[in-house]
Amino acid sequence: LSSCRRRMSATIPGWTSAHLESSSSNVSIPNASSLTEQIAVDDLSFWAPYISLVCTRHELPYVTPQVPQQKGTWPVFTLGNKYAVKFYPKYGADGTRGEEGFIVWKREMKSYAILSGAPKEIGSLIPWQVAKGCLIDERESGGEMYLYYGVSTFVTGTPFKEVAKQLSRDDELALARDLGLLIGRLHQCRPSEEEKEEASKEWKRFISERRQKCHHDFKFKWKSMPSHFLEQLDGYLPDNLLGEFLELDNLRFLHCDVIRDHVFLTKEDGHWKISGLIDFGDARWGDPYYELSALHTNLFLCDLEALSCLLLGYAAASDASFNSEQTFSRPDFVYRAMVYLLLYEFNQFENVEKKRGIFWRHPEFKELTLLEELASCLWDINR
Repeated sequence: LSSCRRRMSATIPGWTSAHLESSSSNVSIPNASSLTEQIAVDDLSFWAPYISLVCTRHELPYVTPQVPQQKGTWPVFTLGNKYAVKFYPKYGADGTRGEEGFIVWKREMKSYAILSGAPKEIGSLIPWQVAKGCLIDERESGGEMYLYYGVSTFVTGTPFKEVAKQLSRDDELALARDLGLLIGRLHQCRPSEEEKEEASKEWKRFISERRQKCHHDFKFKWKSMPSHFLEQLDGYLPDNLLGEFLELDNLRFLHCDVIRDHVFLTKEDGHWKISGLIDFGDARWGDPYYELSALHTNLFLCDLEALSCLLLGYAAASDASFNSEQTFSRPDFVYRAMVYLLLYEFNQFENVEKKRGIFWRHPEFKELTLLEELASCLWDINR
């Protein structure tokens, strides 16, 4: 974290390395016992005492907290246009996910440390860590209650989701290219020699687990895949996923959840521009192809022309050691992209309740016979 501390101390007036980290410290707050339950992530009356305590602990100016327009899995509140405070209790808003807050906190705090080495061109487009710590942790004494937190710089703009219908076609394609450039630069972050072994193990574990769970998730958890595609799933996915797709030395830093809620835009001279990319709670080392799943199907709604522009932007950002020939211009592009979409951690195919997903927008795709045909419709930019 030393490079992160140096960078932050140079950009935030009055900030010192002492502000960044705080050890566990149990506190007495009247409503603390409720932390063992699933709490409304936007309940400002509940979270206000915790926000005040975080500001006091780290000598941050306290202003009236605001609830962001987009409600996520974990409680997030903004302090003016300067900071965002995010809490990680045991349970988030998404009861189906089952991943504890402490695990997400560790991953997101690690992401901020990695981002301290990101190319300077994206420095103004990503949040920087200001503080982190723990307010309550009773696990060592046999309890279940805990509350971790992180404070980051505020990212200006409006979520892509809120302005999508206002975008001209020219703006959509320009944003796709600019986002490809941003993601390409993000992917220039690579594990150090000391991190490579652990990064490889983690990616192997994660993607192997997704391979084991994907059939069950499609059939029972999400119920989002027609039966004739489900029957083809095991035969379509490669037996040796890691050996066939990626040399582990080429792992890159992935956001893993580049969706419409997490890309922020501002309007400049009549055109929408990218102002920020937020929420690195799902970030990990991995294969860049995995990043495409949400980018293409959620953000640009399977728009092949936008995908083509995004890939051009990505290629423009590629460094010499990881050029476009090694990433998104391979002859097996369609197959690789489709495999990672099938393995993606979050359901992109159909959510009837929320009226979204590939099959919700394109019901005609359900009538296709083969997964190869579906892959071509989704990923072949030369169609």
